[in-house]
Amino acid sequence: MSVLSVVLLSILPSFNHFLFVVILLNQLTSYISELPPPPVNLRSRDISQTGAVITWSHPDLHDEYAISGYLLQFKKFRTKKWSQFTTTLGMNHKLTKLEPDTYYLVRLKSENEFGKGKPSENLELQTDNYITEKSKFLLG
Repeated sequence: MSVLSVVLLSILPSFNHFLFVVILLNQLTSYISELPPPPVNLRSRDISQTGAVITWSHPDLHDEYAISGYLLQFKKFRTKKWSQFTTTLGMNHKLTKLEPDTYYLVRLKSENEFGKGKPSENLELQTDNYITEKSKFLLG
């Protein structure tokens, strides 16, 4: 039994103390002292020839893990080396300077004071090619 449990059991019979404990518990912040879990629900949108916007959701308990940022990584499909694109605090970021008509894998890692956690599931995306539907129409 934790010290907090013992304190709670000893003062809960009194309503006045109970109200104080509820207020105190609402002000307590607990942190998990380990590597954070990866972000979830990776998606791509606004895909162009040379870029795409990547969005994601915070993992469960992100506040308790005190996540300080997300490391966005990508690589061309069937290559081994992951490139670090950026570290961001938000839940979306635009990848730029990609090659047209190319398949990529994208992943993220959460980071806190204990380091970088395991990577998220890979997101697959393909950039648009040079010849768009408008170009096809103009070319005949």
